Amino acid sequence: MNCFVYKNRRHGKPRNTYRGRYRLPGDPKPTEVSLGERDKQQAYSKLRKIYEQELQVRAGILPPRGLREGAQRTLVDHLDDFTTELTTRGRDSMYVYNVEKIAARLCTECHWIIVKDITPESFQKWRREQNKAPKTLNQYLATTNALLNWMLEQQRILVNPLHCVKPVETRGRERRMRRASSDEDIRRLLEVSGSRAVVYLFAVLTGLRRAEIAALVWNDVHLDADKPFIHVRASTTKNHLEADIKLHPDLVPVLRSLGPGSPELDSPLFSRVPTMYMLKKDLAAAGIPYKDAQGRLADFHALRHTFGTRLSRAGVQPRVAMELMRHSDLRLTMNVYTDPTHLPTAAAIDSLPSLLTAGGPLKGPLDLGGDCQNLAADVTTCQSAGGGKDTKTK
Repeated sequence: MNCFVYKNRRHGKPRNTYRGRYRLPGDPKPTEVSLGERDKQQAYSKLRKIYEQELQVRAGILPPRGLREGAQRTLVDHLDDFTTELTTRGRDSMYVYNVEKIAARLCTECHWIIVKDITPESFQKWRREQNKAPKTLNQYLATTNALLNWMLEQQRILVNPLHCVKPVETRGRERRMRRASSDEDIRRLLEVSGSRAVVYLFAVLTGLRRAEIAALVWNDVHLDADKPFIHVRASTTKNHLEADIKLHPDLVPVLRSLGPGSPELDSPLFSRVPTMYMLKKDLAAAGIPYKDAQGRLADFHALRHTFGTRLSRAGVQPRVAMELMRHSDLRLTMNVYTDPTHLPTAAAIDSLPSLLTAGGPLKGPLDLGGDCQNLAADVTTCQSAGGGKDTKTK
């Protein structure tokens, strides 16, 4: 057995606890471990146990040490390590908070303490008993899978126990459906909202989310450029990517009049972004229902839907609209953020070229076979010509 124990020296004096060194067959160099023992015999006994376990791991008899330790640790411990890793990666604090909140709640309500407690059956049973929106249920599944997949990458588990669980269908079951506003509704909203009008106009003409608008400072605004634009910092965006968004001509003079002569560069662009209460109050003053007959809402995020829908109505190519919306999936731009009730479908039908000859109705009826020559003839005429029965060709 190629292993021995020793004490390191510090400032010329040996340390209090022993370390161990061993080399498995075929290893190019020895492995060192901290034994944490003061007694030499106990340290050597602990090192022999480690050596024998590593031999069994090599032979496939035992799982790796990380798996053995991971199976014994609580899920709360794994979650703490995961959220620390997310923070180190630079994920924003709100995202980390939501991950921790969702995963911890699921562990509590499903009675998951250690890894072996997680089963597809326990999660699906919990899901059936919930009165949450399908999108929320899928978020719980996605968050838990993110934790388990991270544990898989770190070799703390052999397999994700929830990999076979499918998300629930969300189409047609949305709890919070939003609608785009017409240009006339937006004009009425701007007329009654006072100082908040500039924020609503900014949201409709840029497509920025409420949190992204609140995070803008004057240093992000470039009104003196050849083509005025705003720079959205990666730290403030949902996808963590920076973007330069050209300003609509309507916004440039409004923003010029909004700020003082030389505003502080790190001061907020808007001193206050309207709350949901304020928006509902402004909608009521403009005579616009917050919820329509179909149950669709006109909340602040619906202004982003209005931006996407106006792009489609203006004939902007879908790929360009996807880029302006800063989406990674074209289906999201076209299917979620484009309100089909605002699309010019009737005008599209009218724009189709005519297939009829000039001068009136169709000339020369189509030949459908048999006696059914007149397209305007009653169906019963065709049936009587054939005796009321289908004629089979032999």
